[in-house]
Amino acid sequence: MLNKEILIGYTFFRSEKVKWYTGADTIYSTQKGKSYILLHVDSLQKEKDMLTIVTNNRHIIKKYDRPFKINSDRAIMNTKYRISKYLTSVFCGLPIDIKARNKYFLRIRQLLLDKLLVIENRLKKQNKNRQTTTYIKFSHGK
Repeated sequence: MLNKEILIGYTFFRSEKVKWYTGADTIYSTQKGKSYILLHVDSLQKEKDMLTIVTNNRHIIKKYDRPFKINSDRAIMNTKYRISKYLTSVFCGLPIDIKARNKYFLRIRQLLLDKLLVIENRLKKQNKNRQTTTYIKFSHGK
């Protein structure tokens, strides 16, 4: 049985101070414990062996001081599987209870797959499209 391994690596990034956290700068707001966890789109390519995640959340960085390993019995892991493993590592790194994880997992995965398709289509077109967001805003209440 062929065993394929990929790694999920987390990188800490704190943006410069922004005067107004509106429009494109909304995700950089750190008020009320807000944080962002960005998946690098290029790392979703099937031949890549590492998923790259950029975050400003110190809790996740402390938990994953070394890359998170994923094993699969497939030689090539598809995009849906990679996004599922990304979400699993994010949910395990955040203080979110198991009931909430199960509730939001499938929906967020589908939203991420849809956003990936939109990004790929946007990159193929030459004209500017200022109406497409490339991130998902997710909040979880206690």
